[in-house]
Amino acid sequence: MRSVRKLESIGSEIFVAIVLTVLVLLGPLVFSSTASAQNPVPLINQPLVPDTAAPGGPGFTLAVNGTGFVSGSIVTWNGTARNTQFVDQGRLAADIPATDIATAGTASITVVNPGPGGGSSETAFFPIGPETSAVSLARTDFSPTGVWNIYVVTADFNGDGKLDLAVTEFISGQVRIFLGNGDGTFQSFHTYPACNAHGLASGDFNRDGSLDLAVADAGCGQVTVLLGNGDGTFSENGSFNTGGSATFAPYSVAVGDFNSDGRLDLATADEGLHKASVLLGNGDGTFQSHVDYQTGNDSRQVAAGDFNGDGRLDLAISSGQGVSILLGNGDGTFQSQTLYPLETHDNPYLVIADLNGDGNLDLAVANTAGSVSVLLGNGNGTFQTGVRYATGGFSATVIAADFNGDGHLDLATGNYYTANLSLLLGNGDGTFREHLDFPAARGARGLVAADFNDDGRLDLAVANQFVDSISVFLQPLLDTTPPTISVAVSPASLWPPNGELVPVTFSGTIIDTGSGVDPNSAAYAVTDEYGKIQPEGAIALGLGGSYSFAVLLQASRLGRDFDGRRYMVTVRANDDAGNVGSKTAVVTVPHDQGH
Repeated sequence: MRSVRKLESIGSEIFVAIVLTVLVLLGPLVFSSTASAQNPVPLINQPLVPDTAAPGGPGFTLAVNGTGFVSGSIVTWNGTARNTQFVDQGRLAADIPATDIATAGTASITVVNPGPGGGSSETAFFPIGPETSAVSLARTDFSPTGVWNIYVVTADFNGDGKLDLAVTEFISGQVRIFLGNGDGTFQSFHTYPACNAHGLASGDFNRDGSLDLAVADAGCGQVTVLLGNGDGTFSENGSFNTGGSATFAPYSVAVGDFNSDGRLDLATADEGLHKASVLLGNGDGTFQSHVDYQTGNDSRQVAAGDFNGDGRLDLAISSGQGVSILLGNGDGTFQSQTLYPLETHDNPYLVIADLNGDGNLDLAVANTAGSVSVLLGNGNGTFQTGVRYATGGFSATVIAADFNGDGHLDLATGNYYTANLSLLLGNGDGTFREHLDFPAARGARGLVAADFNDDGRLDLAVANQFVDSISVFLQPLLDTTPPTISVAVSPASLWPPNGELVPVTFSGTIIDTGSGVDPNSAAYAVTDEYGKIQPEGAIALGLGGSYSFAVLLQASRLGRDFDGRRYMVTVRANDDAGNVGSKTAVVTVPHDQGH
């Protein structure tokens, strides 16, 4: 009996030992999915809803759409957390108090995912300013720059609360940093070498809280990574092969967490090689070997977004054949392309945004035939046939932003051979109005929209390919106040009523502290209640808006006119914003000297 029990005991010990051995050997496989689960780096879609607010308005709920949100995601407003409700992986709702929009300016919006993994999204801008019926732009050029400025991105690279710029210089083979002064002006700061620097994107590749840069080295078959130090300077972190060095390969680079591991990855479009390359990030600023995917001929611009709502980032690549869509599998790999042909054959740039407000991501593709093609998304990863909208010329870039504050995304293009910018105001349904053109420098190419002087209106920064400068186009402050006009008259009463013509002098000032007085608009007009003597004419303005002029008025009145004869003299002027001001003075021929 004891022998049996001993054998049973030995058998149990052997069984336990075998089980423990199996668990040790297979444990990493059995529990790997749980142990290595990471929160992704989130991505924000355009637009925010609402995408602007009037200063002094009430608090509201801000809807933030995107990809990679988790329970515990937080929306930040200028770096400060706001009460956030998790709706699903593609939508958050944040409570924005009235104090956040008390004064004009522009807020920086990010989404922060908690650990493990996680991290901060790119920045979306929320202007706090009035809606405008028209958009005007005032250009200032900044230099020095190198030769062939191609792409430009904006961010606060030195943490001073002012937006800075990074620009790629192709022929000079470098990236230049311009530090912002906060008033719409910039100063050249540092340059960093990069082989044939062309495409450009930013992100925190080593998870240290400072923004870094990824540079597509066109023709050199690599991406150069510059790690940010948080003070506006960068450290070179090496270059990573993208598979081939054909002309302009890689042309562009995009950033996203393609395998949802909390580490940012890279995707490039490789012109001449007709492919896209994906490089998964290691989270320390380095990247794994590239994996290639066939795309259209002469692939140019790559961008990332979730086109089918499955929580996995997909890729869109413009090419000479149209737009290639590569749906993501969520593990850093992508399905074979679906090609959407376009009528145009040189499509160097595209932007992803919800252009018609239906919650699905759409595409706008710039082409050098002088138009933008808009492909509305169906929400399942497919797109409708492109609709073309004319621009002002040879369009090399397109971006989406709400420039007039009406709640609808607009499009802006850089037309580099025709040296102008085109603005297409959106109707909110995915259609756009006729383009408005603004003169620009030769080779106006790279575009980015942001509020560079914090006045609550979005501005533009432009990389100029054919001149050694960048341009900043500021939206002037909105002027809704008409000129202030004062009028003094001498004499104001004509006596005696002897029928003679009497010189009457009018003097005063015409002042406008907003956009300024249009001097060619100043004029006067006399209205005689008898309809007989009614001179009018232009007014010459002197220093400080001063003026003086004289008119001849008849000192007569009808005997039965007990109120006397009245001359109404009106002075009018416009300001440069089109506001009209006026002021009226009265000259009287009384019935009798006492009245």
